[in-house]
Amino acid sequence: MKNNNNKIIPIYTVLGKSGSGKSTVVKILETFFKRTDEKDSTYNCFKKLKMYTTRPQRNDFDTDYVFMKRSLFEPYVSTDSIIYKHLKGSTVVSDISYNVIGGEVWRYILAYDDEMYDVINTRYIVAASIGQFIDMWKHYMYRNITEKDVTIFKPIPIVVQSTSESERLRMLYNRASEDKDKSEVLRRELFGPEFPDEDKYMEIFKELGYTDYDIIVIKNGYEGYEEFKRIVNDAVYPKKDVIEHRVEHGGKFAEDLWDILGYE
Repeated sequence: MKNNNNKIIPIYTVLGKSGSGKSTVVKILETFFKRTDEKDSTYNCFKKLKMYTTRPQRNDFDTDYVFMKRSLFEPYVSTDSIIYKHLKGSTVVSDISYNVIGGEVWRYILAYDDEMYDVINTRYIVAASIGQFIDMWKHYMYRNITEKDVTIFKPIPIVVQSTSESERLRMLYNRASEDKDKSEVLRRELFGPEFPDEDKYMEIFKELGYTDYDIIVIKNGYEGYEEFKRIVNDAVYPKKDVIEHRVEHGGKFAEDLWDILGYE
């Protein structure tokens, strides 16, 4: 596809079932992966993209989102007004609602801040649902077709797969802080799976134009944090360079890139 001289920046988008380790992958990539520029200055390879939600914060360790809530002075302010206050000046790319036990509606919002377009050498990373990923892809495709000489963001899938379903469910259940959260966990697992099976989501990526060269798969065996860091490193590198070369050249030369970049 002709990219109209657009500057395409990848957003590495971590997907997987709840409890599979998505947040841990984001933390590892954001914290431990560094690069050195021509002046020998070291900086992070990845910057975490902000996500917003109207759901309550579970505890002080629940920091994956910006939690949007009413202050004591806003008891009757609409949810949309609260969201607008937080996201003023941003482009909302995805706004997905979930009905939960107790009659509440939780909204999860992904937005691109204006400042993102000024830092073109940054690689962003975010944990997202498959619905949010598709919304990101639609936004990328629309801008790439209709605009020129602009900076746009292309989502790149990083799929985290659990090798132990019992460990995944144990991690998920232990993370829920209150009885109502545990009930919601059970309801989602039994009646509202948020992520399709592995074959189905790979089909989704292929339908959106992604190839095996564009998809990073990380398998979580729940063998400890240091081992998981190694697994993440081995999965993301060397594929990151291949993906970014494909993004820059419109998806071409994939078969030759492994040899060009020296990977086996």
